[in-house]
Amino acid sequence: MKSIKQALKAVSSILFLSIVVQLANAQTVEHRTTTTTVSEFNSRLKQYAQINPDKTHKGVIDVTCQPYNAKGDGINDDTQAIQDAIDDAYPNSFMVYLPAGKTFLVSKQLKLIASLETRQYGHQFIGAEKGKKPVIRLKDGSTIDDNILVFFQLNSPTKGKAPASHYGFTFRNINVDLGNNPEAIGIMAAGAQQCVLENTKIYGKAFKAGIKDLPGSGGGCVNIHIVGGDIGIDQNQHRANPTIEGLILEGQKEYGIKIKNVRGPLVLAGFKITAPQDASANYRAIHLNNTYGDIKESGALHHAIADMCLTDGSIEVPGEGGIAISNGSQDVTLVNVYIKADKLIESGVTTAPYSYIAGDNSKWKKITKYMFTSKLDKASVVVNGKELSDRTKNYEYSEKVIDKDPKEDIYSKHSYGEMPDFNDPNIVDIVAYGATRANENADDNDAIAIQKALDDVSNPKSKNYGKTVLIPRGNFDLGQALFVKKGTKLIGTAKSSSKLVAKTAWDYKDGAIINTADDAEGNIILSDFTIMGHPRMCYLRVQSANTIVRDIVTEDKRRYGWPQADNWKKNKKKGAAYIEFCKNAGGKVYHISADHIALDDRYRSNVPVSGYHIVDVNNTTNPLTFYQLSVEHHPHSPSIMIKNAKNTTIFGMKYEGPAEHLNIVDSENIQVIGGSGNYYMDREYDRAIVVISNSKDIVLRNLTRKSKSGKLFNRTVKDITKYWIVDSETKVTGDYSVLWYENGVLDRPNR
Repeated sequence: MKSIKQALKAVSSILFLSIVVQLANAQTVEHRTTTTTVSEFNSRLKQYAQINPDKTHKGVIDVTCQPYNAKGDGINDDTQAIQDAIDDAYPNSFMVYLPAGKTFLVSKQLKLIASLETRQYGHQFIGAEKGKKPVIRLKDGSTIDDNILVFFQLNSPTKGKAPASHYGFTFRNINVDLGNNPEAIGIMAAGAQQCVLENTKIYGKAFKAGIKDLPGSGGGCVNIHIVGGDIGIDQNQHRANPTIEGLILEGQKEYGIKIKNVRGPLVLAGFKITAPQDASANYRAIHLNNTYGDIKESGALHHAIADMCLTDGSIEVPGEGGIAISNGSQDVTLVNVYIKADKLIESGVTTAPYSYIAGDNSKWKKITKYMFTSKLDKASVVVNGKELSDRTKNYEYSEKVIDKDPKEDIYSKHSYGEMPDFNDPNIVDIVAYGATRANENADDNDAIAIQKALDDVSNPKSKNYGKTVLIPRGNFDLGQALFVKKGTKLIGTAKSSSKLVAKTAWDYKDGAIINTADDAEGNIILSDFTIMGHPRMCYLRVQSANTIVRDIVTEDKRRYGWPQADNWKKNKKKGAAYIEFCKNAGGKVYHISADHIALDDRYRSNVPVSGYHIVDVNNTTNPLTFYQLSVEHHPHSPSIMIKNAKNTTIFGMKYEGPAEHLNIVDSENIQVIGGSGNYYMDREYDRAIVVISNSKDIVLRNLTRKSKSGKLFNRTVKDITKYWIVDSETKVTGDYSVLWYENGVLDRPNR
């Protein structure tokens, strides 16, 4: 009996000590104007900071460093070490970092739980950019919570577990080996603005799915490769038009992509899906079937769920009777898609009449243009002013299918290549030039030091010529605009760690917070940091060709706790914009979410500012492509202006009312591919959601909305939308989704 009492006493002591340690290491997350300082770290992170000052300065928790001590040898279990790093990183705006060439064995779920509905904090889980990608390997026979290995989720006191309010996570440059765990899922990624999955390969001997539920609404996925498993991507979450650029799926047993629920379309640009050689008769490369809510014949304003846009890709299903795309009754469009299978597309599988396009399992067939809408969706199809869908039956159209093999670059043309990161040996740190964090010196103008660094890396006579400028962890105050010259690379450690903050709302004529040079070559990279400013400032002005903008957050300072500068109200310049692309602007722009920057105007919709936009593309001719453009809640028409522009494409567009959303004026070769949102118009003077004027070669695909009437923010709204599109004499009804709209399309190969 005495020994039992002693044992219980020992266990109680251990539990008490465990609780004390957990409390010592716990940190409250709160909205604040500066990042936490070392004195505010928990005990474990303080120890890390003492041992690893350089990494701490940059905002990096390397899981292999003390006191985390992950081995990365593929033998020792590193679960707790990685989880500790994850838990310490989030409240302190750090990035969790896995070095190159390491294999981290884990046996439990990695929980990346966001406790606040905010974009100020977000889990940043990133591996080395260069060298062999680090691997997270799930131990064979593991039992993991929810059967999900890497689990991203919001769990806030106010919004609970709502994916629509989950913002800002990054999973990048990490491969996932699911081993022999037949029920395991690699990554659960449901989220909204700025949630991204990038540069990852998921594989294993036996597993259920690679990715479960994709991020949307201004987040997205780039360079995703999944090998094996039952399902590559299992999508059953009501997220707004997720995008994937550079997708490879191979060897799945059941489905490459299975879609049961997605808000609007899933948008793929640059993809390759290959079935296993022994694919069963039930295999489908892509399977679409809406199971969300009531699908009675009520029109696409509410029914347009689980749709898809495919652009530039290939699907191969070997064997007799193989089916590439199986469509229940969804809105589907294809452009420049190559398929090798006995049946290319079957439609009406769950809603008669059934139809299919025959193919050949031994020969590639090119589908230049295809579209389908069911009698349930009743979506609009308008070509050169003529309505082609009569809404009483399914509508299907395909240009003549031809024999043609795909080129290799079709899979990579929409994604970016190697990017610099904090670990690059050729780094120029802005702190070395005299920039100071806001909690160290709130009175100085860090723009002076940052500009000197930017000038040096673009000056052939400087010892730092050609190097990458790094914004480390912290908030850096700017009293003037920054100018980024040709060939410059400006990056942060991670988008929620590194922040540039405008001290006051300077006038529009004094420049954007960040401006790139007007240059025909450009070759500029902007990646992984936050720009904070005031209403009606220009946050970013791109004027350079061949520019990559990746994962840049734009936020109103007040969202993060700063008081608002009163002088913002004087900025009423007609034609001004928060984000502008002009002159030589061109390149690729990933994951723009520009809704909160219009916060103050949102509540003043009865006082419109003439010609003020969130995004403005003007006087450009270089190819310019947006991958996810989320522009919402702007009360001043239009939210997006494209004027005197050519060769602009948008893959995945999120929108919400109340104003005219997009104006296309005096422009040519403009495409919008996939969009959705709670969109309403409640003012008589607004003409349509999309207004086109004196423009040609315009293509709009798979745009849907949900009507909104009732309480919204601080007022009551009533949707009076008459038209989706107004284009000269053409008016497209606002009562149904837009499957396909084209105006004066020019003949162009491989369109």
